[in-house]
Amino acid sequence: MTTAPGHLPRRPRAETMSIDDLVAAAIDERRIRVPSFQRRMRWVDEDMCNLLDSIYRGYPIGSLLLWERNGVAGEVVLGRWRLDAPSRGDAWFVVDGQQRITALANTLRRGENEGDDASPIYFDLDAKKFVISHSVPAKQSWLPATKLLDAVTLNAWLIERFPSRPDIQRVALDVGSRIREYKVPIYVVQSDDEGVLREIFRRANNHGAEMTQAEVFDALVGSTGSSPQRLDQLADDLARMGMGRPAEHMLLQVVHAVRGRDPTKLANPKDMDAYAGLEGAVAETAAALRRVLAFLRDDAEIPHLRLLPYQQPLIVLPRFFRLFPEPSPRSRSLLARWVWRGFMTGAHIDTRTPAREGVRQIVDDDEERSVQNLLAQVPADSSAVKWVLSNRVDARSAIDRIALLGLASLGPRSFDDYSPLDVRALMEEHGSDALRSVGSDAGAASGVASRILHPPMRGLPEVLRGLAQGAWPGLLESHAIDNAALKCLVEGRVEDFVEQRGASIRQLVLDLAQRKCGWGYGDRPSIEYLLGGTANP
Repeated sequence: MTTAPGHLPRRPRAETMSIDDLVAAAIDERRIRVPSFQRRMRWVDEDMCNLLDSIYRGYPIGSLLLWERNGVAGEVVLGRWRLDAPSRGDAWFVVDGQQRITALANTLRRGENEGDDASPIYFDLDAKKFVISHSVPAKQSWLPATKLLDAVTLNAWLIERFPSRPDIQRVALDVGSRIREYKVPIYVVQSDDEGVLREIFRRANNHGAEMTQAEVFDALVGSTGSSPQRLDQLADDLARMGMGRPAEHMLLQVVHAVRGRDPTKLANPKDMDAYAGLEGAVAETAAALRRVLAFLRDDAEIPHLRLLPYQQPLIVLPRFFRLFPEPSPRSRSLLARWVWRGFMTGAHIDTRTPAREGVRQIVDDDEERSVQNLLAQVPADSSAVKWVLSNRVDARSAIDRIALLGLASLGPRSFDDYSPLDVRALMEEHGSDALRSVGSDAGAASGVASRILHPPMRGLPEVLRGLAQGAWPGLLESHAIDNAALKCLVEGRVEDFVEQRGASIRQLVLDLAQRKCGWGYGDRPSIEYLLGGTANP
């Protein structure tokens, strides 16, 4: 976009500000704000250390671009700082310089209840350079960066550490003075038109480190519409359902799919016009994805995203649930078949074509035709099944996740108190650590058949062997362990246990697949649809 002649904002006000005053404006005065279209903090400790080193040496660190306007009361987040900011008419919203301002606030100031280690960055008074302390303890000669902005605090530290070392004191006082008094060029724009700021932001970020597609989306689209607005907010919102936090780059694909766009052809981060028409898309995607997650949990029996074999249903289904938020029971049943048939045959394998074709097959005004189109994209016969039980566990692989879905379908019980385990909560809290081994990880004992879906506990193999004397009814069965397998384990024949249990898991998965895939059953739409009416008036 460009600003039309006659509607130009006032010329930006140019000034300079010391680092000391800049940090005070951010933390003490709560004047500096971060607008919703800004990118998230990406700098790491090395970047912050390099910034301080440049300031110390007097190198240019670039100018800051600020937007002066009315700021309402609310929380301001600058890295680890969460500040309650009052309303003020001259608040400064950061257009360009968020990374630098946040880095300075986080490395040079510590909170009232924080120690000197609030920042891992120090100034080595012997080597005369900034250093980072992670796992290495700070040396005697390392001056915490959090001492540099306050001359009184710095002097007290020097008197305590180096009372008779004027040479060290001079170095410390010099670096403190250089950091505090360094002048940063600032340009302040005064305009009530957020579009002007977006254009300035776009131009400012066409140079330097390239933004990711997700960051550009958040910058240009993420401050429009209702909450959630950005992709990270969307991921946080969905995580509250307890089924895991989707990756933001995948969510960007979903946003495009929800609007009927090809999810495999994301916009070039430098092509700002490609993001037109996506206002409010994040909130729409949030509503659709909540329905999708509920469908996957309740209809497809997938308790957590860490057990989702392929990502394709998570990209395609939101488009369907955006257009048809309350599908008929028949449609839900057939959609579950589509999901599982793609799992068992590999038709949902994470390549570009299935996702693109899946979105394309969803017809705007025809729920049942859309379902039939999706079913036509996956094999309808069990002879196409490609799933096999693996011999080496990898909780990220599709075949192992399918096996784990089989184990989850049994309703596993706790070996501690025999109560049913909440598999969703188990995966959310422990992830792959919820797969407990019954023996060594060598040879045959390294596959899923050697693992128990259970919270971490000591001596699980011994617990299992002890159950040979008598187990709570249904306890062993809830983990696909029959008497023959248990006998092998008690006798120390781990490989025989794995083979016996592997056979049980294979049959378990095939039975589950038969039930969810509906092999051999008709996939016809509803009678009303076939008669030319509508199943969803």
